[in-house]
Amino acid sequence: MLNKRIISAAAAVVVALGGFGAPVFGGIAQNFDIAASAISYNYKDFKANCIARGATNRMIEELDKFFLPNLDYFTAADYAAFIDGTDTLYNQFMRQACEAAYGKDPALLSDEERRAVIRSMTQKNQMKAYEYIRSVGAKHGVDVGYTYDEQKRLVPVCTITKSAVPEKRYIKVDVRAAEGEAVDYSELTVSIVAPNGKTFTQDVDSEGKVEVTDLLKTGYTVDITMPGYAARSIAYDGTNDLSNVAIAKYGDLNGDGLIDIEDLLLMQKKVAGWQVDDAIVYPEVANVTADVEGKVDLEDLILEQKAVAGWNVTLGVLVVPIND
Repeated sequence: MLNKRIISAAAAVVVALGGFGAPVFGGIAQNFDIAASAISYNYKDFKANCIARGATNRMIEELDKFFLPNLDYFTAADYAAFIDGTDTLYNQFMRQACEAAYGKDPALLSDEERRAVIRSMTQKNQMKAYEYIRSVGAKHGVDVGYTYDEQKRLVPVCTITKSAVPEKRYIKVDVRAAEGEAVDYSELTVSIVAPNGKTFTQDVDSEGKVEVTDLLKTGYTVDITMPGYAARSIAYDGTNDLSNVAIAKYGDLNGDGLIDIEDLLLMQKKVAGWQVDDAIVYPEVANVTADVEGKVDLEDLILEQKAVAGWNVTLGVLVVPIND
């Protein structure tokens, strides 16, 4: 068990769960059922909501000081509990105090007004809030103790008491092939692209699995390519299910591994304006002319017809007209 002691200047955890972090999350976690929720919260969600709800720069700095070095110690359920905890504190302490003092929601107050409200809270209510923070922390691997600074202000001393054992995460690529057709996964490329453009190409095993435990983060992009197959680019928002990502050949609209009359009929309907997107494995497979804008039109339909008829044509290759 790791026992990591952290003394956070200006009380990051109190900012996160109490202090003025409470009103920042007012309403976010109302009626929140952690066990039943399918939402995957992370620190970015926690911080973004703080900013959106009017947290000061100082509060965000203190949140960063505590959480950024320790992200691996907290799960989505932990962050959900922190959000839920801020809602409880907001309803029990901060909202009433702000409305009594200024008649408006805490998020609408100036920094000076916010500080005045906090100073106006009785010591009894402050201690109630701190004890609540202590109880939430104890449930999620943070021991919250207290000391006093040179100005006799109460400052929490936080110790992480849980081990950081991140669960391994994988992307599994489902290469759609015809029955009995061998799949050479060595030709499959899975790349993780950071927002700054830096690309990490990962090894793919013999089953199409790629480990991305320490690599894939919210805001990154997953690019999947394989010769003859329509490339996929997936924006990762932290909640995407990447446990079974299909890729299919250009022209294989229904993803059954074949390019036949069923795919041609789907192409005809799509070009005619029918709503058939739900029947198409993913949009890029229909762009058999590799149009750079991704549009699917009569040219794609004609090429698909030739492929189904047995003509010697190549799908998924951009044809550049030659001007005389």
